[in-house]
Amino acid sequence: MSNVYISFLGTNDYLECTYVYEGAAPVTNIRFVQEATLKTFCSSWTNNDRIFIFTTEEAYYKNWLNDGHVHKDEKTGQRLKRTGLKKRIENLNLKPLVKRISIPEGKNEEEIWEIFEQLYNVLPEKSNLVFDITHSFRSIPMLAVVVLNYAKALKQIKISGIYYGAFEALGPISKVKEMEPEERIAPILDLTPLDALMEWSFAIDRYIGTGDARPVSSLTSVHP
Repeated sequence: MSNVYISFLGTNDYLECTYVYEGAAPVTNIRFVQEATLKTFCSSWTNNDRIFIFTTEEAYYKNWLNDGHVHKDEKTGQRLKRTGLKKRIENLNLKPLVKRISIPEGKNEEEIWEIFEQLYNVLPEKSNLVFDITHSFRSIPMLAVVVLNYAKALKQIKISGIYYGAFEALGPISKVKEMEPEERIAPILDLTPLDALMEWSFAIDRYIGTGDARPVSSLTSVHP
């Protein structure tokens, strides 16, 4: 059974910080939350596993490639180097194949269905999924919930983890910019229990509607 990591890359000029997850070593001096979730949850994966980063065209140029955001030295006026996520993931030296997938912005129903199809198609049957939902934009979080439940039913995938890097917990961005990078310590939140809650909702609805208690019994053994 293979492992799959999925995340969406945003367009903002992300600030350097430290991400912490309870029970794991802090991941320091990073700009992209994907660096933290990959290092924390995927460092032991093999070359049979896969990492998929979904980007719009704007996110591709601004944050996947190097120097997408313009920064200049205050004294010399020279442009400063800005390493994109592609290079930063390469620097993690992970074994799984990393693939970037271009998606539309999801501005209309047609584009939403296109994203749905692309997300569903990368999920192998009976795979374990880690989903970093931090930079999912517009309707993506709701769309992801639908896709994942669809894939659980048709492809028997398993949700190993859903995570969110709560950078905004540091406060207003104007305040955060005044902080030293080492003072910016943001938590990674585990949202996986919400997936379990949804499974319980489906199981109870089936029991009430049909009298079939098997889904509830099955969940009791998994989530006692």
